[in-house]
Amino acid sequence: MKTKLLLLTFSFLCLISTLSFGQTYTSGLQSITGSLEVQIDINTTTNIVTLTLLGPDNGWLALGFDSFGHDNKDVVMFDGTNLVDRLFTGGFAEPNSDPVGTHDWTVTSNTTNAGARTVVATRARVSSDAGDYDFSASPTTLNVVGGYENNFDIGNRHTTRGTNTLTFALLGIDDYNKIQFSMSPNPATSNLKIVLPSNLTNSSIEIYDMLARKIFEGKMINTHFSIIDVSAWNSGVYLVKVSNNNSTQTKRFIKK
Repeated sequence: MKTKLLLLTFSFLCLISTLSFGQTYTSGLQSITGSLEVQIDINTTTNIVTLTLLGPDNGWLALGFDSFGHDNKDVVMFDGTNLVDRLFTGGFAEPNSDPVGTHDWTVTSNTTNAGARTVVATRARVSSDAGDYDFSASPTTLNVVGGYENNFDIGNRHTTRGTNTLTFALLGIDDYNKIQFSMSPNPATSNLKIVLPSNLTNSSIEIYDMLARKIFEGKMINTHFSIIDVSAWNSGVYLVKVSNNNSTQTKRFIKK
């Protein structure tokens, strides 16, 4: 009887864990164009979307949803302080302000390091504004268009821009016991960028070669990302270990 009770209790706890932790979809960190990268995390339990934008720190950043072009779709633009809702109007004209006049994204983090900026912002998955894109509760892919400029004049049209189709994966229970950091580019030739989740800023980094020799050690204090110069490293496979007091994760990257 005790054995059955323990099994039932264990099964119940597993079910609760699945319901509590298994409802976040992530795109992982994806390149849009040049120095612009993006990650979208959709928590369908809290119905909160977390957007992470990485790009140069000397100008505005922009990302349009459900679009490969300028076709009357929702776009957000970081103006140096805020993530502002706008709407594509066609061609390469400056996007109009949100037609409803409400800016739903809340910037939770805005950090710079070595010429790169990381912006983390959150928003409700479903918006009450007619011009806003509503994120799916079971996403598979999402077309996005992004761009950036080396100044904060949003009307400037000389923009580096590109598109991508983001693919989402559902995080499982085991994923929550690991630090879900991202690395790019991989393979790398000069710089390796490591990005932490939006809710984590203090971690340590260790990098080993395939002979288990530690060749790099560093700290990420009050920042979401680190840029490591790997230009002088030998070509080959390396293991990157990121850890804090609660969890750890090891991934592989290739130095060309």
